[in-house]
Amino acid sequence: AGCTLAVPSPTPTSPPAAPAQAGSEIALGVVLSLSGRFSREGALMRAGYETWLEAVNGAGGVRMGNGPRAVRLVLLDDESEALNASRQAERLASVERTRLWLGPFTSTITTAVATVADRVGAVVVAPDGNAAGLFRRGLKGLISVLAPDDRLLHGIADLAATVEPRAQPVGILIADEPTNASAVAGFRERAAALDLTPVRLELTALGSTDVSSPLERIAESNPRCVILATESGQTARFTPTLREIVPFASMRVLSPLPAPPLAGGRRDVVYDGVLTVENWSPSLTASGPVLGSATEFVERFRRLHGYDPDVRSAASAAAGLALQLAIERAGSLEPAAVRDAFSTLDVTTFWGRMAWDLTGRNRVAVPPVLQQQGDGLVCVYPRELAGSRLRYPLVGWPSG
Repeated sequence: AGCTLAVPSPTPTSPPAAPAQAGSEIALGVVLSLSGRFSREGALMRAGYETWLEAVNGAGGVRMGNGPRAVRLVLLDDESEALNASRQAERLASVERTRLWLGPFTSTITTAVATVADRVGAVVVAPDGNAAGLFRRGLKGLISVLAPDDRLLHGIADLAATVEPRAQPVGILIADEPTNASAVAGFRERAAALDLTPVRLELTALGSTDVSSPLERIAESNPRCVILATESGQTARFTPTLREIVPFASMRVLSPLPAPPLAGGRRDVVYDGVLTVENWSPSLTASGPVLGSATEFVERFRRLHGYDPDVRSAASAAAGLALQLAIERAGSLEPAAVRDAFSTLDVTTFWGRMAWDLTGRNRVAVPPVLQQQGDGLVCVYPRELAGSRLRYPLVGWPSG
């Protein structure tokens, strides 16, 4: 739905139900793409931040030792450019005098902001930064709510290894680009640990229009599980070839799963039973503080903004919530104390479970595995977040 979603202009947030005294607000800095090529993503993320802001202020504010304090956001436009993001992050520290920040869109821009955060002693909670390279830099002020990118397909490996009969051999066809390569490397490592073998990997070039040859090589191993991970929009183009060449796979995964032709429209029956992976889904059974359950978050977001949240909106709300919980745990607005508090947090929220290692990575997160069942997408893994049972084994492809 995100591919066709029209994002209305941001709506003002509601005032706090119990406003704090003037001058006692907590100012949180936000560098975000409000213009430029990522402005659409920036609007979706801003809406997520505003949804959390309305919830926390509506509940009276962030709980501190001397009483709750309202929150306000200091929004600065990075114009979808990393260099400008660095300048705006510097402004947050020097002009706005805030060193508790919420992050931007893309790992590249997040890197720019987090680099400044390290230099000025700030903390930035990132809704869209999970590339392994980010954490190899040793950026001490960076916190991510996403699962590390090499864990994207861990849930698929776990399911394939635990169903009866085991979904092996495994065949993987991926677009040759860094994000998918990291996910598949993580899958192969997880598969080896689970003795899920063999795994046949084939690459296809970005922009390729014919995947017959690599799929034929995959078919030679008679895979029970087949994974197609490529560019958005390409999975729909390649599915007819996949159906023709590997019709016998009893577990099939498309990442990303093609969206309905129109937002809110019916999903194509041909994908019934297909698995996909997302960092979050409204179908999660997760629930927690401030924003309630995944369903309640969706309802609040829809009431405020007039459309449904996507993963980026939910990640932004989760980032705001995570920063709030760390401030409350620290009982302080000092960045060092807040950063230390993240390593002691372990909480389940509408986003799922969140707990952080010393590098700032969400060490417990496993991206949910979703399955199209009829017209809907339901969570089938991990089990504590699942609302439906996995349909397996699949027999043949639906006609459509």
